Amino acid sequence: MERYRTRITLRTILVCMVAIMIIPNAGCNILFHLLHHEKMVRRQHDIEGAKVVVLCAAADNTMGPDSVERLLPRKINRLLKQQVKDANTEIISQSKVDQWCDERGEWRKASDIGHGLDADVVIQVNLTGYELLPKGGSLWKGHAEYNLFVYDRVESKKLNKLVLVEDFPSETRTFDFPKHTGYQAASMTEIEFQRLFLNALSTEIARKFYDYKAIDDIAPDQTIMR
Repeated sequence: MERYRTRITLRTILVCMVAIMIIPNAGCNILFHLLHHEKMVRRQHDIEGAKVVVLCAAADNTMGPDSVERLLPRKINRLLKQQVKDANTEIISQSKVDQWCDERGEWRKASDIGHGLDADVVIQVNLTGYELLPKGGSLWKGHAEYNLFVYDRVESKKLNKLVLVEDFPSETRTFDFPKHTGYQAASMTEIEFQRLFLNALSTEIARKFYDYKAIDDIAPDQTIMR
């Protein structure tokens, strides 16, 4: 039995070595899977047990039910509800956020909405750049630039307010999807590609607030279409 197990292990290593030599990308993926399939990537900020609001502000984006300002936080909201398993965590529905904004017009401070909805944490995404190509090309590609801000409620006898988390990295981030190729423009509408792009972008942002397997980063271009 031990000899058989050793033979299987050697055969697996040999297959991986051949894959690395013949198909570099596939080989790297296989090697990454073998080394990191159980490794977890830790969240950057803990929201367990909190009441959470997700907001998005997009430059040069018309407000409306199908605007990026409405679609992106809905997708982030849904991922947080699925992935944050703590029963005491409440992700405030985007319909409540949208209603608050519709009744009061444009918001200037994320903390205003947070206080209005009695939130403990506000996650604010500022989209400073957003572009979907081809624009004359044959492949769909998307590009976004954004800043991410997090506000936590601070409570004491003299203080009860939402405060910006200073140690959370808020530098401008860039996001390109797909990273290595594109989707044929002839076989996909802009709305269909936008859905794929926002799925991928929302996943990158939401993962900052829950743990996930490192192996999930192996093929980020293969986003489920939904």
